[in-house]
Amino acid sequence: MCLIRTWVCSLIVLILWGASLPTAQAQIAAESNLTNFAFLNYYGTGTYTVGDQKVLVIRIPAAITLRSLEKYPWGLRAKLAFVFALQDFEDLGQIDFERYRVFTFVPGIEALIPVGELFTLRPYFDLGVGIDEESKQLALITGLGMKTEFIFLHKKWRMSLEPGIQFSASRSLEGPDVNDDYSEVWLKGTARYPLWFKIGSSQPDAGIYAEAAHLFNPLEFASPTGETTKIRALYEFGVILGFQYPRPKILFVTIPSISVGYRFGADFKGLAIRFGGDLATPILR
Repeated sequence: MCLIRTWVCSLIVLILWGASLPTAQAQIAAESNLTNFAFLNYYGTGTYTVGDQKVLVIRIPAAITLRSLEKYPWGLRAKLAFVFALQDFEDLGQIDFERYRVFTFVPGIEALIPVGELFTLRPYFDLGVGIDEESKQLALITGLGMKTEFIFLHKKWRMSLEPGIQFSASRSLEGPDVNDDYSEVWLKGTARYPLWFKIGSSQPDAGIYAEAAHLFNPLEFASPTGETTKIRALYEFGVILGFQYPRPKILFVTIPSISVGYRFGADFKGLAIRFGGDLATPILR
């Protein structure tokens, strides 16, 4: 109960802090501001469209377990995320991958704190850098947040509710000023069911998910025409394909789930492909 009270108090403080933040503005280039260092780092692989312009994002995540929940009362893992982004392309056949627009590298650390058998807190902190090749801008990227897992089991179904809160920011180290700060709260729900076959001793599963996020200080994307799009809410739904716990490994790398979803908001739409995002709570039944 003490941990739950601490989590609730921390959530209230972060919400009040986030509500007092100024509007986040994507200030990558004066003539076209459709990329945002902090936002790109967490978007995932895929594309998004603001107005009539598109941004391609390629995100390569990785996680290294430093302290396993199977052996210790709390866990710890290191996270890595590489992101490449390209703005203003017409279709995939016209992309020149040697001319990427933005590159970010953001490592982080995440604690896994079980509160009950099917309830886990996941506070995390990320710190890295981003580079814009066009404007020659170098930025510091930070992220601080808390994810939560409430898991429900019904026959063969494994369902979860995953509320969370995050504050993300970027600051210029070199080049034009940047203010990509934004904070959000979200609620994600998933439902997964085992498939009819096994791969070795591993059980594949599939499912669906839906997510809604509210941004306290809206993201702003400015087009080359000077029009500004403000986004205060984002919604996403999609499908998941992966494995039930314990998940199989290739050498020392755990095979992650893959999810494909459609994300949308005010004058914003995009396809998101995510690797990982599996529940951290060991489910032994």
